[in-house]
Amino acid sequence: MKNIYIVRHGQSEENATKILADGGSPLTAEGIREAGIIASRVAQLKAEVIFCSDYVRAKQTADIISQQVGVSVEVLPYIYENKYPGRIIGHKQDEPEILQIALNVHAGYADPDFHYEDAESFNDLKKRARTLLDHITKHPAENMLIVSHALFIKMMVGEMLFGDALTGEVFKSMIHGLRLKNTGITWCEYSDKFFQNQWKINTWNDHNHLAEV
Repeated sequence: MKNIYIVRHGQSEENATKILADGGSPLTAEGIREAGIIASRVAQLKAEVIFCSDYVRAKQTADIISQQVGVSVEVLPYIYENKYPGRIIGHKQDEPEILQIALNVHAGYADPDFHYEDAESFNDLKKRARTLLDHITKHPAENMLIVSHALFIKMMVGEMLFGDALTGEVFKSMIHGLRLKNTGITWCEYSDKFFQNQWKINTWNDHNHLAEV
């Protein structure tokens, strides 16, 4: 059996300013503090390897954890956040036009191969999540930590629970119905001996550690 601990990166400048950025948005001072707190918690989980996306905020979070727990980091470039249309980068997320574009992208997931401008399709996201799950199940480690991003984490968990049955409509409900706080930790288990579904979700975005300091 494998234990998979999934952590959303610490607060980034993009989170704090709500200005959409690309993969270069770094952690804020608060994000660095959050990463240090979750590192203390991860130290108790006996993780053997840390996987992270190639976005700066995820790499910084993973590196802070790595320094405290002494576990190496492996960058997986395909576990980045979802790709929105390039023309909205640099705009504030809550601008009415920008918010509507994001909703249009999500609405497009109803057609699995539909691309809104240069944004990813539902199938693009699903393929990346499937690649990660295949990597996890074949990896020799029994305990692993993944540092990624909110929407991609939701896709990852959706793929765990529903597999081929995951539709764009179901995923839209997950996007808007599931919250992910920075450095919250989701604990999943995998075993080919589990009854019916090989994946189990034990906790979702547990962030009690942030209330302890």
